[in-house]
Amino acid sequence: MTTTRKTKQAGATFGQRLREERNRQGLSSMEVSFRIRGVVPPRSQVTPETIRNYEVGAVRAERVDLVVAAGLAAVLGVTLQDLSPAVAAEARVAAALLRERAGPSPK
Repeated sequence: MTTTRKTKQAGATFGQRLREERNRQGLSSMEVSFRIRGVVPPRSQVTPETIRNYEVGAVRAERVDLVVAAGLAAVLGVTLQDLSPAVAAEARVAAALLRERAGPSPK
C-alpha cells in the first residue's frame, strides 16, 4: 500500500478502510461474506449486512470481534494493521495476555 491511499490517512475508521479495500478489489459485501465463511468459526456469522454495518459505522472498531476483523483482513489479503491500527493493537495485547497465561513454551 502506498502512503497516499485513504486507508493510510489518519482518522480513517475500520469501516472506511474495509469498504475502501473491498471496493478496490471489486468485491461485493456478499462475496466477502461468502469468502469469510471458511475462515472464521461458524459462531462468527459475517453476513453482507454485518459488513455494511461495519462500513457505515454502525459498529465501532472497539466492538468488532477480533476473530472477525482478522478474518476480514485475511480474506482481503491485507493486515489487521491496514484495516484498523486500534484493533491490531488490541489483538497484540490479547495475544500477549494469552502467552502469559499459557506459561513457558514446551521445549
